[in-house]
Amino acid sequence: MHEHHEHGGDRITVQIYDDTLKATDVHLTDPVPTGRQIIKAAGKHPIDDHAVLAWMPDNVLRPLHLDETFDLGHHGVERFLVAPSDTLYRFFIDGQDQEWPVRGITGVVLKTLAGVDPAAFDVFLVLPGEDDIRVEDHQLFDLARKGVEHFQTVERKAPTEHGITLKIVVNGTETELKVHADTPLTQVRTEALQKSGNVGRPEDEWQLKDEHGNAYDLTKTVAGVGLHDGDLVWLSLNAGVAGV
Repeated sequence: MHEHHEHGGDRITVQIYDDTLKATDVHLTDPVPTGRQIIKAAGKHPIDDHAVLAWMPDNVLRPLHLDETFDLGHHGVERFLVAPSDTLYRFFIDGQDQEWPVRGITGVVLKTLAGVDPAAFDVFLVLPGEDDIRVEDHQLFDLARKGVEHFQTVERKAPTEHGITLKIVVNGTETELKVHADTPLTQVRTEALQKSGNVGRPEDEWQLKDEHGNAYDLTKTVAGVGLHDGDLVWLSLNAGVAGV
C-alpha cells in the first residue's frame, strides 16, 4: 500500500508478522529496503539478532540477508516475518520447501503457510512406515529434531448425519459418547458427566480439553471445534477447584 508522505515521496505500508503470525503495520520510505531497514522499521533490536523473511505471494518465506536489498514493487510483497533468530529450520508443507526462524511452530501457523483454512483442515507430520501425527492448532511443534520434517494438510470431514463417537476421559476413566455435528459442547459435557457418574459437582466446574491440555470453547459445537469420529477428549475439573 502506497501513501503520499507529508514530507514528500511515497510512504509504503507493509505488514510485519512475528512467529505467531500476529501482524503489525509499519511504514517504509524506501521502495527497495534492505533486510536491516525492515527490521529497524519493525522496531526490533538488536537488529543483528533478528531474521527477516519476505512472505512471497505463493506463501513461500524467503530469507533476506541484513544488507540485501528487496524490491517491494517488483516482487509484489507487502508482508514480512521478523523474529529473534540465529538459525533457520527447514521443513516441507504440502510439498513446498519452507524455512522458519524459530524452532517452534504451531499447527495453525503451518496451515496458514500452506494457504488453507485452519478451521477446515488438519495438519499432520508425515512419518513413512508409521502413523502420521496430527499437529494441533496451538501445539508448539519442535523443528529442531533430527532430519527435515514433512507436513501434510488434510481437509476435515464433517461429522455424518448419523453422528460420531467421541472417547471422553473423565477422572482417568474412558467413556464413549455418541454426538452429532451440531451438538453443543456444553451438552457433551453434561452427557459425559452423567454417563460416567460424576454428578456430584456443578457442571461449570468441569472443562473439556484436547490431548495437549488446551481448553475447548464450550460456546461452540462439535463441528465448530473440528472434532472427529474417534477423537479423544479429556473432561476434568477446572484448576483451583477442590485443590486441583
